[in-house]
Amino acid sequence: GYDLFAACVAGDEEEDDPSQWEPLKLAPPGVCDLPEVFIHRCLAQCWASARLLAEWLLGPGRPHVEGVSLVVELGASLGIPSLAASLAGAGRCVATDLYPGGRAEALESTVAFNRRASNRPELFRNVSAARLDWFAF
Repeated sequence: GYDLFAACVAGDEEEDDPSQWEPLKLAPPGVCDLPEVFIHRCLAQCWASARLLAEWLLGPGRPHVEGVSLVVELGASLGIPSLAASLAGAGRCVATDLYPGGRAEALESTVAFNRRASNRPELFRNVSAARLDWFAF
């Protein structure tokens, strides 16, 4: 995958340090009102498959999620496809993962930082996280 951990060193996990956040292009300009989101270099892995799915959801796949009442992402980690589905017009997006600590800290931090960076407190209001242990099945 796209290894965001490669350049991380002890102490880089500080979530409020703007230098630790990098833009991730999701769509060409003009395709959606937020063509890129900021992701933290050290909070979680940004998988190439998540990036590709997000780009597809905001491009050719947009008709599959636009106006849909619920989108569920499995194995979400950062929840990048959930954020893209939100931007594409899905009604509600739920990012699921094991979330060992019981919370989706990386997703929560990503949403909070992007709200501040874009000065849009309403951004991603339809995105939530849920713990899903697929090993329990």
